Amino acid sequence: MGGKAAQQVGVPVAEGCTDPNAVNFDPTARSDDGSCNYTF
Repeated sequence: MGGKAAQQVGVPVAEGCTDPNAVNFDPTARSDDGSCNYTF
């Protein structure tokens, strides 16, 4: 496996914004999908 974490097949990974500094932070997300929004 080359040291990479194996992802279990059939188990959905919650995707969302994983950055707590973003306005749409999703604390339940386990994988960042690039949807984070920020206010400047």
